[in-house]
Amino acid sequence: MTRNKQTLFVAVAVFAVAGLAIYMADFKPDALKHAMGTQAANPANPANPANPANPANPANPANPATSANPANPANPANPANPANPANPANPANPANPANPANPANPANPANPANPANPANPS
Repeated sequence: MTRNKQTLFVAVAVFAVAGLAIYMADFKPDALKHAMGTQAANPANPANPANPANPANPANPANPATSANPANPANPANPANPANPANPANPANPANPANPANPANPANPANPANPANPANPS
């Protein structure tokens, strides 16, 4: 509902209530007299005294403080790195070649012949 329609509705309602009030004050038709009672002939009732004020409500207690959240658990340790594999053994060095044989020693010279024995004297 737009604002103009709302304003029009309120204006019509106000004029309807005001018109009914003026009509009842001037003419007081019998149908309305019996429906609402006739109070015009009765003297006005005195106003009722005002009711004492209610005492103020007490303040609500403060809410308790919220407890702290628990600490997060520690992260698990990282697993150890695996050991590096051993290096392969170095190959054996080749055998050294055999030393050449020593040359044979030269033959010893022959011993000189013994001189002949002298002849025996006769």
